[in-house]
Amino acid sequence: MDAQSCNLVLFSTAIGFSIAASYFDIKTGEIPDKFTVGLVVVALALRAAFSLELSDFNYLLDGLIVGGIFFGFGAALFYTGGWGGGDAKLIAGIGASIGGFMGPSIVDSSFLYFPAFFGFFVALSIVAIPYSLLYAIVLSLRSPKVFSLTKQKLAASWLLLALAVAGSTTLFILIKPWSVLMVFAIVSPPLFYLLILFTRSVEEVAMQKEIALKDLREGDMLAEDLVINGKKLASKRDMDGVSKEALKKIKSAKGAPKKVRIKWGIRFAPAFPLALLVSPIWGGLVAALI
Repeated sequence: MDAQSCNLVLFSTAIGFSIAASYFDIKTGEIPDKFTVGLVVVALALRAAFSLELSDFNYLLDGLIVGGIFFGFGAALFYTGGWGGGDAKLIAGIGASIGGFMGPSIVDSSFLYFPAFFGFFVALSIVAIPYSLLYAIVLSLRSPKVFSLTKQKLAASWLLLALAVAGSTTLFILIKPWSVLMVFAIVSPPLFYLLILFTRSVEEVAMQKEIALKDLREGDMLAEDLVINGKKLASKRDMDGVSKEALKKIKSAKGAPKKVRIKWGIRFAPAFPLALLVSPIWGGLVAALI
């Protein structure tokens, strides 16, 4: 079994898990760990087996490195309010599957200036921008407050955007020859960040609600940290939402509020299998559009 065949097995595994995750995300608004953490475990187990088959430990190391890079990207978006915890864990599994830092990858777009897995991020931008934008616009039309909140967020986080623009500008200056594909790839990160700010505003305005404490359920995502008697019992940053243990403490605590605010995000999981399918051909798609 050669490396390309191993990559194809891993690519198919990532597609299968991400499609299953998308089904549950659309149906319930949540992605079970068996499809997120499960993909990480299966991908790394396959890479370990293929490393033995290929007599190349770098094949496993490649998945560990790229999986870590992808999880760091997803965690950054989660902690800045852009993604849900399930999305952050799912993209880690995808990274572990596709690799492409130290070796070949099925998503290699023949973009010679960056590691092969970078093509996935470009493909994700291609898919995510229209997907999220359409989703968000439909919701924002119901509440004009979305646009004013986006301006406030942009003003508050201008430094991050400036760093993204500076990084893209530096790459644009240093990497030659220039091409339309090169420009598109370089401007994708700041555009993606602006999209995140907009969709986050939509979530805060149109995707939150106040519920009675008795209706709070395990896995619900809090819009605000829940502090009772000076002690934080649950955090809005918990990737898996309110845990069973935290729920018991909250409902039994003296002085607990009668109502809490919960949130839900754009059901983003379907963008991942679409991005995987677009990854090997994104260069041709962009070329066709221009």
